Formats: sequence, C-alpha cells, structure tokens
Amino acid sequence: MLTELIRQQPANDLAYFWRAICRSDAKDLRGSIADNTKAIQLNPKLAAAYSNRGADLSGLKNDKAAIADYTRAIGLEPSYRDSYYNRAISRNILEDTAGAITDYTKAIEIDPKFANGYWGRAALYVDCNNREKAMADYNHMVALYPQDGHSYGHRGYGHLMSGDNHAAIADLNNAIKIGPPSDACYIHRARSRENLGDLRGAVADYTQAMLLEPRVSSTYCQRGELLNKLGDKTGALADFNWALVIDPHCAAAYDGKGMMKSRAGDRTGAVKEFTKGIDADPEYEMCFADRAYEKMRINENRSALVDFERVIRLRPNWPKAYLARGFCRRRLGDRLGALRDYDRCILMGHRTGVSFYNRAVCRSELGDPNGAASDFKEACRLDPEYAKSSLPGPIKVGFAATIEEITKALESAITEIRKSLVRAVKH
Repeated sequence: MLTELIRQQPANDLAYFWRAICRSDAKDLRGSIADNTKAIQLNPKLAAAYSNRGADLSGLKNDKAAIADYTRAIGLEPSYRDSYYNRAISRNILEDTAGAITDYTKAIEIDPKFANGYWGRAALYVDCNNREKAMADYNHMVALYPQDGHSYGHRGYGHLMSGDNHAAIADLNNAIKIGPPSDACYIHRARSRENLGDLRGAVADYTQAMLLEPRVSSTYCQRGELLNKLGDKTGALADFNWALVIDPHCAAAYDGKGMMKSRAGDRTGAVKEFTKGIDADPEYEMCFADRAYEKMRINENRSALVDFERVIRLRPNWPKAYLARGFCRRRLGDRLGALRDYDRCILMGHRTGVSFYNRAVCRSELGDPNGAASDFKEACRLDPEYAKSSLPGPIKVGFAATIEEITKALESAITEIRKSLVRAVKH
C-alpha cells in the first residue's frame, strides 16, 4: 500500500518514513535506510527519520554513523527520549562509557519512569565497578515496577556481578516466580549457584534455560563445563557437540572439548581442539589462552608466548593474561619482561597469593631481596595455603611463626638463593 502511495505521491515524506519502519520490522535494514534517507531528503527536519536510520545503521554495526544520526535527531527534537537511549547503546558499543552514561541519564531526566534507561545505566555502573550507583538504579527499577519480574531479574544480575550471590538468587527467585519466564534468569541463577558450590543446582537451572531457549549454544557449553566437573564426561561431551550442531563456529565448545582432553592427559588432542576453536572464531581469547598453557606443558614456550600475546591484544584489560604471560616469559629466561607483567597484573587489581609469589621469585632472581621479601610476605597473608606449599624449604620450617620471623627467614633464604646463583654462574 505504501509503495502504491509513493508511486502516486513521490514527494510524500511520511510514506517513505512509514515504509522504512515496515522494512525495518521485516529485517530489511538496507531498504529501511534507503527509505529513511529519501524521507530526510524530502523533509530535512524529520527528526524521527534520523533516529530510525540510526537504529538501522547500528543494526548493521555502523555505530559511528548511527551516533551522527542520533545527534542530528536530538538537535531537531531535544526532548525525544529514545534518541538519547539509542545513542547511549551505540556509544557503549564503541566503548564510550562516560558518553553512554550521560545519554542514559538524559533519557531518564526526560522520562523518570523509563525502566530501560535505569537498566542500561545500571549495567554500565556494574562494568565500572560502581556497585553503589548500580544498585541505586536497580532498586529504583524495583520500586517503580514491583510487580514486574524483569525488575528483579535485572537487579539479580547486578547482585551476581557484584559478587553477592545469595542476594542474586533471592531476586532471581522472585523474577522467576512473577514471570514471564526467562532463560536469562535461569542462567544467572545457575551462575550464582555455581559460585556458591551448588553445581547440581546450576545444572538444573541451565537445563531449564534450555527448555525455554533450546537453540542457544552457550547454554550447552556452560552446562557441559559443569557436567565435566561433576564427572559426567559423556554428558559433557554431548553438550559440547550439541553446541556445535547449533553453531558450528562456537569456539567455546571446542575449548570445552580441548579442556576435557587436557585433563585426560591428551596434550596433542587438546591443542588440536583449541586450534579448531581459533579457526572457528579468531576473536575468542580463551582458546588462545588454553592452547598456550597446553603448549607450556609440552615445553613449546616460544609458541605459547605468541598465543599469550594474542590473548592480550584481544583482551588488554584482563589481569590474568599478564600473569600467564609472565609465567611464560620467566620460563624463557626473560625475567625483566616477566616482572613487568606481574607488576601490570597486580596494578590492575589481581592481588592474589599466586601473583605476589611469582613476582617475589622474579625479584629474588633479579637481586632485589627486599622487594622479594615484601612480596613473599604478602603472598603468605593473602593465600597461606598456596604460600605454604610453594615457598622455599627454609621458610616452610618457620611457617607457624610471626610475620616478622617469617620475613627474617625469607631474607635469609633469599640471601642463600643469591649465593647459590653466584656459585652456579662461576661454575
């Protein structure tokens, strides 16, 4: 009907505008963009056409152009809530977190009851580790819509990401009870249960999520990992294989199969599975990381280092990637490079017994006994069991002693290590 109207009235901007909406609903995004462009040519002040074209451009992963269109729409109609909301989504995709938060805030100012605005802003606060502001937004959603299961579902996710698994389960229980049923609620509750050690409860939740959405490959991968931990190798392998039936490019499934082979001691088979995952999705960093660890186990350290470099390029803000590359560099004799990686890992907030212990070893080998003693001491404080099993022999003897006595023992041990190193070099 609209096409016939356009044939009769070729200068009718609204006919193109409405046909664009029909095309967008029918997933013909390029056709929708063409119609919105024509509508704008006929009426350059049609703000909604810019906003809708921006949404289509974002759907085609051209978020820079989408932001330009949303900005034009806002300039023409600054009180249109959805232009700010959609621009926030595109800014977030382009990692402009501050800009996205500003846009979500503006959308909320225009419509204080806009649930999606609170939800979007809260999710960004979670990503920024600003738990207080995130929970304030989630709480506001629940206060506005106490009978809406989505409000509790979103707040449950916030609790999960903030590490409060008990609160997450309580909210997700409410979300499931109120409805409508959502696979996301079951998946988030499964993760919370897993974090609390209830692996069988997590498996049950992943199974329920599959019943609601049976063609999501990641759910099969997550259940497969848990079944493997529970000793059900057959079930785990079946889940990974089903994930690949649903999505042949599911790198996580290849990664899961590789980990099964690794635990069975099949190093060559594990490397092959991780490589298949990389071929399926070259952007999936875990296959590179796990392949690198497997290569280190068979002393292919230089090849492992190449994989760790790729992990860091794909995920530069992951502290464990620097810790792993530090292991590899130290194996290759690059102690300064390893020390830089351990420094970066700790500065990024990964303050664990493992990270401090390994930096201590590097510092002792580089002739920094005071720095090594300080790091060994911190390793003891953060993770006594790991430190007790890993520290040099002379220190273990006095492990029950005070921190001051341990520090003295550490300094003495490091001095002996340095002397033995000097003797070895002379020899």
